[in-house]
Amino acid sequence: MLRVGGPPICLFAHCKWNFTIVIGGDSPERWSHKYNFIYVSAKRDCFVSRVVHRVADSSTDEETHIELTARESGTVAFADFDPSQLPEVTLH
Repeated sequence: MLRVGGPPICLFAHCKWNFTIVIGGDSPERWSHKYNFIYVSAKRDCFVSRVVHRVADSSTDEETHIELTARESGTVAFADFDPSQLPEVTLH
C-alpha cells in the first residue's frame, strides 16, 4: 500500500486486475471510505466492485457502516465514479 497524504490518510493498493482506495481520518469520530475497483478486459475499463463506508465514535466505540456492491450501486466506471452520490453513514 502507498500512503498518499497526512491526516486524513489516503492509501492505494493494486494488483493485476483490481485496485483499492482507502481514505480515513480521526476526530471525535473515526471514519473510513474504502473503494474497490476491478478491471474488466472486455470493456477495457475499471468499474466499482465494492464500497464500504465506516464510522465509529472514539469515546464509546459505537460503530456503524454501509457496504455496497456493484449489485446495489450499479455498473459505474471509474471515470464516472462520484463518491458524493453514495449514501452517507452516520452514528446518529
